[in-house]
Amino acid sequence: VQTFAHKTLSTTSDRRAGFRPKKRQFKVNSIATLVVILVVLPSLSRTVIISSTRMRCLLLLTLATLALAQEPARPKIAETFEAIALVRFHSREGDVNGTGRWYSDATNQKELETSELDGGKYRSYRLARFDLKKEYLIMGNDTDCEEHPLAEFHAPFSWVEDAHYEGEHTTPTGVKVQVWASRHDEFSFTVGVLATEPNTPYFFEREEGKTVVGMEFKSFLSETPPATSFNVPPECNKRH
Repeated sequence: VQTFAHKTLSTTSDRRAGFRPKKRQFKVNSIATLVVILVVLPSLSRTVIISSTRMRCLLLLTLATLALAQEPARPKIAETFEAIALVRFHSREGDVNGTGRWYSDATNQKELETSELDGGKYRSYRLARFDLKKEYLIMGNDTDCEEHPLAEFHAPFSWVEDAHYEGEHTTPTGVKVQVWASRHDEFSFTVGVLATEPNTPYFFEREEGKTVVGMEFKSFLSETPPATSFNVPPECNKRH
């Protein structure tokens, strides 16, 4: 009986001293786990999310700063000017070089672009007269003048406002320029400026289909050309 009682007492005391504390330990562990799940983990999660968001913002800000630092100010090129340039004319027949003049009077909406190529053997002449609503063309060795209606006048460098920066390139004569371009399906325009003279074109290229005209300016003066520069040539007056 004593043994049984002792065993019974021991068993009872084991239950008091053993099982019940284990149940309390389970409850404590459960509460601690819940605290971790409900409080600590969300806090850590928010910290990770916030840190990640901050890192992304910092990365984007850094990239934007670098982009702005790498892209120079957009050129502001005069629309009224007198220019003389070395000209390169590329077509299906090959390349020819020469010299040319490019005059623009944006106020009166007149423009002249003329070149003597291959030692004077080839001529390229274009006169835009919006006051007459006409454009005159003389190409090659022909003295015949083509006359076309001119619906609207576009200032020569108005496209630069929407151009994108393409980095620093080297011209055919080895000069480094900052290049801005506007490219479309049927035509494209490119201008290169020196870092020291960002508003004066040093190089210009126009591409239309298979024809590319490149100019490297020897002078570019922001002055109004003489009015006589835009006179309709005799070859074109013969048509009237």
